[in-house]
Amino acid sequence: MKASEDTKRELFRSTVSASDHILLNYLNQMQMVRMEAEECEGFSREVLELSDQISKETVEELKSLENLNTGSAEDIDAFIERRIREAREAVEKSVKGEEES
Repeated sequence: MKASEDTKRELFRSTVSASDHILLNYLNQMQMVRMEAEECEGFSREVLELSDQISKETVEELKSLENLNTGSAEDIDAFIERRIREAREAVEKSVKGEEES
C-alpha cells in the first residue's frame, strides 16, 4: 500500500508542477501585455495595479498548492474551499469599504 500512496503523491506533485509551469508561462506573457499597456496613453493605472495584485496572488496560491503536504482529494478540496472563502471575504470587505467612502 505504501508504494501506491507514493505513486499517487508523485502523480500529484507532477500534476502540480505541470500546472505551475503553464500558469507561470501565462503570467510571464501577461507581463508583456502589461508593458504594452503602460505605453498606451490613457490606460488606467488602477487596472495595471489590479493586474499586478492578481498576478502576485496567483503566484502565492501556486506556491501554497505546491507546498501542500498531501495529495488527497479531500485536502486539495479543503485548500481550494479555504482560498475561495478568503477571496469572498476580501471582496466583501472591499465592497463595504467602498460603500463607506
